[in-house]
Amino acid sequence: YVRLAEPRHKVIAGAFPVLSAEERPAGILVLQTRLDQVFEWVREVPMTGASVLFITDRRGKVVIYAGLPPQGEIMDFSETPGVALALRGKQGVHLFPGANDQERTLVAYAPVPRHGWTVVLTEPAVSAFYEREKALRDLVFIYGAFFLMSSVLTAAVIWSFTRLGMTSEALRRNEERVRSILETARDAFVSIDAEGKIVEWNAQAQATFGWSRTEVLGRCMKDLIIPARYHEAHERGLKHFLKTTEGPILNRRIQIEALHRLGHEFPVELTAWPVRGAGDSWNFHAFIHDITERLKAERELRESEERFHTLARVSPVGIFRTDPKGQCIYVNERWSDITGLTMEEARGPGGAEGLHAEDRVRIVHGWSQAVERE
Repeated sequence: YVRLAEPRHKVIAGAFPVLSAEERPAGILVLQTRLDQVFEWVREVPMTGASVLFITDRRGKVVIYAGLPPQGEIMDFSETPGVALALRGKQGVHLFPGANDQERTLVAYAPVPRHGWTVVLTEPAVSAFYEREKALRDLVFIYGAFFLMSSVLTAAVIWSFTRLGMTSEALRRNEERVRSILETARDAFVSIDAEGKIVEWNAQAQATFGWSRTEVLGRCMKDLIIPARYHEAHERGLKHFLKTTEGPILNRRIQIEALHRLGHEFPVELTAWPVRGAGDSWNFHAFIHDITERLKAERELRESEERFHTLARVSPVGIFRTDPKGQCIYVNERWSDITGLTMEEARGPGGAEGLHAEDRVRIVHGWSQAVERE
């Protein structure tokens, strides 16, 4: 709040009862700290460039937020994702969606019991799983340092420090949950470092490529699952990205051939993306899906369509097809001979013109009723 006395600085104030030997109130100890000083502590916390941390009071008003001037307007963050949940006594980690996958934000939040404050850390999802535990430990230190300013508050500091430590533990549990999700994913998940060596390999990757996790960790991916004809392009693309942070196959879905342990190639659908790690190092993650069966089904469907059109072309009877709404989508040559309508004239609602005028209304009505029942 803003001090009533001059100078009218914004301050954080804590009030604590002082008890007598008989455990009766003997007075109140009030501690005020200027926001300017607290903000200096916050700026010293080492964070990734996109990370944001802030602390609010029990009303959701911002107490500490590096993005706001310490003597500026007091902002209300009570409806901000994470703050609203923490104000209700909840703690955890949530992934909030954005306009696309690259804009999703990981928000870790926790209430501070007895004080009613909230602590929130936000970071883009693409970098959320790097150095966050160190940042949270520093955040705990910042919050603890404020209460350590008075020896009278020692017990409260220890208790608050322990509670905030649970936030880091919650993030570790969330990372374990993510790893569990990857292990049960229906797509293969493969991660490599900047040298092209495998650092992550889930159970579906083993099922897809035939290599176990213990066999592949630390080995070059190209030697295991990339056909030899792609080796040069893979190495060239890796070097190009490390120099320019650009890659033609990254952040989009592509189809390509992969190599099985038994030596045969098979088609896959691959989505790969880069993630910057600690010390500006890069990792590359990919979801890989075996599309052998899908391509087989598509090929069989095309062949079936071709057989149908071949039979329809040589059939001595008129044949036409409609969509579920009764719109004509195909007629064969014999149907055109019978009705005198070309394919272009019959397309859409024009197909009904091939019916005799006395039968048209009855047939169209019957067709519509049959479609509705289905």
